[in-house]
Amino acid sequence: MVAFADSYKLAGLSPSAETIARREPVHKTLLETLTPLRTIELAKILFFGTDRVVPDWFVAAYSDADSGFTIVDNAREISVLAACLLRDTFPSSQLASLAVLCMCVGGLRLPAVDSEIVNVAYAANVSGALQQTSRAPGQVSKALVPKVRGSAQVEAVAAAVNDWPKMVEGLRATLAETDTLRTWANQIQSTMNAHAESLVAQREELSMLWWHIGGVSRTVDDAYAEMSKGSGAIISGWDLASLTSRIPGPPAAPALLQRTVQGIPGDGGELTIAEAVDQLPPIARASIARAPMERVPLEAFPILVAVRKAADVGPSPNWHMAFSRDTGLAPDSKLRPEAIATQVYREVLVLSALQNPT
Repeated sequence: MVAFADSYKLAGLSPSAETIARREPVHKTLLETLTPLRTIELAKILFFGTDRVVPDWFVAAYSDADSGFTIVDNAREISVLAACLLRDTFPSSQLASLAVLCMCVGGLRLPAVDSEIVNVAYAANVSGALQQTSRAPGQVSKALVPKVRGSAQVEAVAAAVNDWPKMVEGLRATLAETDTLRTWANQIQSTMNAHAESLVAQREELSMLWWHIGGVSRTVDDAYAEMSKGSGAIISGWDLASLTSRIPGPPAAPALLQRTVQGIPGDGGELTIAEAVDQLPPIARASIARAPMERVPLEAFPILVAVRKAADVGPSPNWHMAFSRDTGLAPDSKLRPEAIATQVYREVLVLSALQNPT
C-alpha cells in the first residue's frame, strides 16, 4: 500500500508537512463515508481530473479544512486525493476496483495520476473473485457441545426456593449453560451461512457453464454462432452479467466470455464502438437500452451509453456526438471483441451495485 504522503511524490508534487496534516484527517473521514455512487465519482476524478465536473461533496470536504483549497489551484492534487481514497478502499470494496477497471475501458483511458493504479485494481478484482469462491466454511467446536441438564436443572432451582445459596448456584449453572448454547448456536449459524454462500456461488458458476455450453443468448434467444462479432460481444457480456449475483463475479467469468466470443465466426480483430453497437439487432438494442442510468456518472458506462444513444437518437452517425459528449470517448475508439464483452460485463455489474447498494 502506498503511503499517503508518497502518493504526492509519485505525482510529482511536494506538499508541505502542514498540507499533509490538513489532508489526512479529511481522507480518513471520507473513507468512512464512501457510498457506491461516490466510489464511481472518485474513479471519474482519477481519470478526468478537473476536466469534468468534480462533485461538491469532494471539494467541500477539503475546502472546509483548508480555505485555500480550490478546483483551480489544486487541480492535480484533486486527482491524487481521489487515487489515495480508491487505493485505500480496494481491500474492503470490490466495487472500487471494478469502478477503476470500468472507467479505464480496456486501456482507452489512462489515469491522470498514479499510472500503476489500474494494475493494482485488476489484482484486487481477481483476488476478490477468488476469495468469494474459496471461502472456507466455519467449524463448530465439539468442545462447546453442551451437556444440557434441561428440566432437571430448572427443577433443582425450584426445589431450592428456600435455600438461597443453592438457588444462586443453580441459577449460575443455568446461565452458564445458556451462554454455551448461545455460542454453539452462533457457530452453527455461521457455518450454515458459509455453506449457503458456497451453494449460491456453485449454482451461479453452474448456470454460467450451462449458458456457455448451450451457446444461446438469454437476451435475443439466438445462437452466438449466428451473430456478428460486435453484437455477440455486447450481448454475451450482458447475458453473463444477468447470471452474476455478486460483484466482482466468479473468477472464471472473463474466460467464459473470451471463449464465447472466440466461438463467434468472423475476424477477431479490433472493432470500433460504433461498429459493435450498429451490429446489434433491434431487440437486443431495445433491451440493453432500458438499463437504468439516471443520475450516474455516464463516463463509467461507455458501451451501455452508446447503445442507449443509438436506440434514442438513431443509427450512426446520429448518436455519435451525444455519445462523445457524455463519455469523453470517440465512437471510433477500438477494442477487441473480447474486451468489449468484458467491458459490458463490468458496466452492468457496477450499474447493478449502484441500483442495489448493500
